[in-house]
Amino acid sequence: MCRIIRARLRSSCTVEREAAIDRAAEAVRLHGGLNILIEAGPEPVLDRLRHTSRRTPDGPLRCWTYVVKDMIDVAGLPTTRGSALYGTEPALADAPCVERLDRAGALLVGKANQHEFAWGVTSENPHWGDVGNPRHPHLTPGGSSGGTAAALAAGIARFGLGTDTGGSVRMPAACCGVVGLRPRSATL
Repeated sequence: MCRIIRARLRSSCTVEREAAIDRAAEAVRLHGGLNILIEAGPEPVLDRLRHTSRRTPDGPLRCWTYVVKDMIDVAGLPTTRGSALYGTEPALADAPCVERLDRAGALLVGKANQHEFAWGVTSENPHWGDVGNPRHPHLTPGGSSGGTAAALAAGIARFGLGTDTGGSVRMPAACCGVVGLRPRSATL
């Protein structure tokens, strides 16, 4: 790989992006049975990553992969809030936090599964399937941001966005062996 970059056949940025996409796609394939993302299979994820990487700026988060809890709007993707009640109508615009990450060069892997309406601590979901814990498949990943924490533990993404009022980021992080942070209001 170094020879390819040194010979200027491909830029280090291109190689880095392709490696990030390959890592995320492989992790989605390996952990597909855990219902971590609300999409079915790795194909939509791979398509989105390839499309996004073509227009991603070289910002401070260049090639950092991330997932977004299904409570947060991403233009072109449905925001179901973990419920069949909201249907599959895509969001018209990105939430401000997603917009900022996009401008910083981060690559969106997909929408993370969650407890329906973010109202529970197990991430059991009758519509998208119960989220599994990649480190301990027989245990819960916690909730309500269980899909986000599970995505990090599975290596699907380097970081994720969740929502936390009463521990919905911190508890799943503890259950999955990753770090969860609840910043002050309006920080992101």
